[in-house]
Amino acid sequence: GLLDSEKVESGLEELEMKAMPLHASSPGHSVFGEYVGAHWCGPCMSSASPSLNNLKVSNPDDFTYVSFFQGSGTGWPSDSIGSSGSRRDHVMAASSGYPTFSFADEQSGSCYKVGAGGSNYYDSDFSAGGCMSPSSSDFSMELSTTLDSSGETVTTDLSVTYLGSLPTVSVYVYAAVTEHSGAENYDDGYKPHHVWRSWLLNNNGNGFEQLILSPNNPSELSWDKPLSTVRAAGGHTQYENFWPVIALMDGPH
Repeated sequence: GLLDSEKVESGLEELEMKAMPLHASSPGHSVFGEYVGAHWCGPCMSSASPSLNNLKVSNPDDFTYVSFFQGSGTGWPSDSIGSSGSRRDHVMAASSGYPTFSFADEQSGSCYKVGAGGSNYYDSDFSAGGCMSPSSSDFSMELSTTLDSSGETVTTDLSVTYLGSLPTVSVYVYAAVTEHSGAENYDDGYKPHHVWRSWLLNNNGNGFEQLILSPNNPSELSWDKPLSTVRAAGGHTQYENFWPVIALMDGPH
């Protein structure tokens, strides 16, 4: 029988509520951007680079970008495109410092960001459309990479299809090989992503490949690059870290 009862103190403790990560909503189309940052830059390592990586992780199919990153050992990349000069200088043309991020090749307005704060700094502009052209949904791209039997050369194949109604349309293919995880860290140990390593250019090697497209007729491009273009990092092998980033532009630079 129950002879007595005593008050039992609850062993439950009120737990501190953990901040859940914020995930940006997709604008319903692909968004492309370019980032410039340096290993010593405080806002780059504390905000800009983590914000870009968080946005990519939460929207893997609708967001991609390229990082022009000054490593502590290798310095700034040699990213010139023929007579067009350095792409980094192009992105920085309207900037006063690092970090600088440009959605859709913009150099003014809300989609051109100088400085950064927080871990989701670019989310709202991404969700608002990322300044992409209204006609961006008129194009489809399929990308694949293969490693040859020697393990020394990576072939990148690209198929571009125009889905619109114009008889023909001209586009330029911005194509870069990046390291999915950068081989050099920021000074606080954070690792940048999509770090630029090499261009995939036209046959003359002096500019972006131009395509004249007609509706529903795929155009094919292919490039060969040494696997050594990238470095193993972040738990990825060299081939896993070989990360092409492709965008279509309406001009050669």
